[in-house]
Amino acid sequence: MKQDGAPAARRCFLPVSPVFPVVQKSTTGDTGSTGKRKNETTMQKSCFLAGAFPTPWGYVGIAAIGQGLVRVVLPHKRWQEVRRQIGDAFCYRYVISQSKTLVAPVQRILKTAECQILEYLAGKRRSFDLPLAPPQATAFYRAVWRACGEIPYGETRSYQWIAQRIGRPKASRAVGTALAANPLPLIVPCHRVVRGDGSLGGFGGGLALKKRLLALEFDNRA
Repeated sequence: MKQDGAPAARRCFLPVSPVFPVVQKSTTGDTGSTGKRKNETTMQKSCFLAGAFPTPWGYVGIAAIGQGLVRVVLPHKRWQEVRRQIGDAFCYRYVISQSKTLVAPVQRILKTAECQILEYLAGKRRSFDLPLAPPQATAFYRAVWRACGEIPYGETRSYQWIAQRIGRPKASRAVGTALAANPLPLIVPCHRVVRGDGSLGGFGGGLALKKRLLALEFDNRA
């Protein structure tokens, strides 16, 4: 049965924007004979695809390029909200290319991500094995996300723990800001980070969802 105008088929991805290949632009630097740094623009062809799929928790959104997953949107009752969040965050970053041969590998990434997220939400998966695209973020944010990824399934750590882990013991508030910007919740398990006194702290998906995710993991640790 269809809900909110969304396709009933579990593996039907909803286009957040037209399905289009993209070219990613990146700038690299090298040192010439003069010893000065000079910038060169390199082009890496890829493809941006995104979609939403139904779960018992609500519609979950995912987006990927050729290098891997770039976005996970936490469960929502309406798939339109998932579409809005992915579109607002990512569609403007990519330049259209014409090569359709780039689409299939990205579709495989999305389908694998969907399967693994469904398994996780059912309590049947404790970790993810997915290619992740390099995040477009500061070195500090990347360090926070890496440390967050080290927190074991079914356990929690404090914001202060992460700050110490990355060598910035006075930056616990900034750690919270970085976690709020995490583009891959569930995959990078920011729901496992709590306050030093054990209270939940913040969470982009809301405290009720954070509590539910932690309960899911605690119940399936064995």
